[in-house]
Amino acid sequence: MIPLLMIGLSFSVFGSVIWPCIPLIVEEEHHGSAYGLMGAFQNAAQSLLPLVLSQVYHESGNYRDCEVVLALFASLGLVVGVYLLYIDEVYENAILRKP
Repeated sequence: MIPLLMIGLSFSVFGSVIWPCIPLIVEEEHHGSAYGLMGAFQNAAQSLLPLVLSQVYHESGNYRDCEVVLALFASLGLVVGVYLLYIDEVYENAILRKP
């Protein structure tokens, strides 16, 4: 139960951390579009994930496989986050680390 709570907490923290990064990496005239796309992607993920998890539970019959799917998504998010930090460091002069 504790790992599932930790995964849920990490998903909610990710959303609150990524929103303030938009003004740092998107030009000012495109802020509205960037926020709109971000909201659309998050809403799509939040509406599709329960469908995916219910299908996984329906096929396997246990919640452990659902936790594995959530852990895989969290791992994918970690890999993508580290890759974006690498891209920022190498090509963007570390704009995300500036105060």
